Amino acid sequence: FAGCSVAFFAALPIATVVFQRCGFLTREITTEHYHDMGKLLFGFVMFWAYIAFSQYLLIWYANIPEETGWFLVRQRGGWQFVSLLLIVGHFVLPFFGLMSRRARRDRKTLVFWSVLLLAVHWVDLFWIVMPNVATESVPVGAVELCCLCGVGAMCLSATLRSAVGMRLVPTGDPHLRESLAFHNA
Repeated sequence: FAGCSVAFFAALPIATVVFQRCGFLTREITTEHYHDMGKLLFGFVMFWAYIAFSQYLLIWYANIPEETGWFLVRQRGGWQFVSLLLIVGHFVLPFFGLMSRRARRDRKTLVFWSVLLLAVHWVDLFWIVMPNVATESVPVGAVELCCLCGVGAMCLSATLRSAVGMRLVPTGDPHLRESLAFHNA
């Protein structure tokens, strides 16, 4: 849940920037909205780190062989470097990068951190699944990258196909005017 929330709130500013470059949502989405997207992304990065560390601490402290074995496989054979990459790329760097108000309000900076977090989220999913298949090394090759591109293209295609003919702005919402004109304190 935490990782998927980070991925969603990382994809949101990217999609918004793409829509604005295509001429949609140019007046509706302001810097204030980007600031809120950045705050949500920052908050869920913190939530992901909290959940990941809590899970690791509880499993390791309980010292039940059936459960600690899951982490033991991920601490050898090259997977320990992927674990460190997740700590640094999924928490430490975004924590300091998204902490400032200016970074959350700047579209280019927010998109940079969003792309980084989406990439690291893919590494996180890879780290969750692949050590059970390849315990001796980290297999990153053409098959893994083609699967990523294929699944990503299918998801993007399904999203765009379902969005055809739909309004991007909920014009019937009674709170639309105040949500478009708000300002962060």
